[in-house]
Amino acid sequence: MRLHWAIALAVVAAFAGYFAGREHLKYEMRKGITQAVEAFGKGVEAAFGGAEDPVPAEDSVVDAVVAEAAVDAYRPYLKLYDVRAGYERDILDGRVPVVRGKIKNEGNKTLTRVEVTAYFLDSSGKRIYEQDFPAVLVSSLSFSDDDKPLKPGYIQKFGFKATDCPGEWKPGAVECAITGMRFLDEQ
Repeated sequence: MRLHWAIALAVVAAFAGYFAGREHLKYEMRKGITQAVEAFGKGVEAAFGGAEDPVPAEDSVVDAVVAEAAVDAYRPYLKLYDVRAGYERDILDGRVPVVRGKIKNEGNKTLTRVEVTAYFLDSSGKRIYEQDFPAVLVSSLSFSDDDKPLKPGYIQKFGFKATDCPGEWKPGAVECAITGMRFLDEQ
């Protein structure tokens, strides 16, 4: 009888690990492909004379300041909650720090990207490592249908592995902040 329970538990654990690993792989693939496409596009522009002047035009500087001000103004409408961190078993990486949580859009705009930075703390409460990750990422390069925008009133769960987090990290000691976003109308 105990053997049956052990086998059942092993099967459940294998399925859970498989799906957790699959989600991370999709994220990593999306990120890599996006970076490759952006680099390729810049290379093509440079090769065919379409590269922009290295000194930004005055209008582009103003646009960047306006965009940053819009992000700062909208940040209070995004709520991070149920944030938790700890070590989890992963099929690919073994025992690894994982951060999970939820983000709610309490504003009136739809977001296609929300960047979150997780700050990992040591036992004295000092920040020793940080990692950025997209809690929301809408991409035409996606291989699945889980890349939906964050609409007003909607809640999105997030999670990511921090494989490079140092061993001095105190498990559970993490602070998260929203550090960037892109609105649907910026596409």
